[in-house]
Amino acid sequence: MTNVLKTLLGLTLFIVKLSQGLNITVKHLSYLQTRPRLLQRSLLAVDVLVPIASYLIIILFKLPLEISTAILLIAACPGSPLTARKVLKKGGIFAYGASLHIVVILLSIITTPITLWLFFAYSNLKIQVNILDIVNQLITAQLIPLVLGIFISEKFSTLANKIRNPLRIIGDFSLLGITLLIVVVTFRFVLQINFTSLVAIILTVSISLAIGHLMGGRHPQRRHTLALVCASRNIGLAAFIASLNFPITLILPNLIPYLFISAIVEIVYQKIFKIKE
Repeated sequence: MTNVLKTLLGLTLFIVKLSQGLNITVKHLSYLQTRPRLLQRSLLAVDVLVPIASYLIIILFKLPLEISTAILLIAACPGSPLTARKVLKKGGIFAYGASLHIVVILLSIITTPITLWLFFAYSNLKIQVNILDIVNQLITAQLIPLVLGIFISEKFSTLANKIRNPLRIIGDFSLLGITLLIVVVTFRFVLQINFTSLVAIILTVSISLAIGHLMGGRHPQRRHTLALVCASRNIGLAAFIASLNFPITLILPNLIPYLFISAIVEIVYQKIFKIKE
């Protein structure tokens, strides 16, 4: 079952990223290309401040090894595959969200391994990860399909139009299916998560939203966009890395509560600031 789960995770990520690339053009990059200071603030928020906040939370709450590792993995994996769609539906700026997402994904080949190395090198978790293996996993599961999708969208627009929706549907159902499979395989471990860990997850997501909101500048839609990008981590990638580098029952069960709690906290954020869908 473990090997099947690893294979399905990798295949699902590939399909989702390919589908995502088909919906993005090179023009989307121009939004941040003409706003360098916003790009700097955005990357500082997504790739630096959110991971630091997550690290401080696990230290403050003295969380168990399993939940600490899960939170750090999620913090090191920005760029949820649903970010651009979520931004569009929840009152953000699609061009900004899509542009930032592409930049974050491209940089994740560097930022994710370095962040994980720093996390595990300067913590008491005593966890060893092979950075080169993680780089290879990122290139295979994220970079190649995303770039391939963008290339097809730019050079073969007719083909892109034909396969865009079918691939999106396959990707969505695959994500749902893999989530349910993880729940089934690790259900008894999911139930073991304690109250302190749940509070820590709520706080982590809330602070991530706050960081994005504050760093987004004065424009309300930019604030909402950056807040959503900061909070929307790539849990699928975190699960993929976890499945290849840790025992299945150690980390994966703790990713599921984060997935559902983050969705609830984002809805609350949306209601508080009255963001129109």
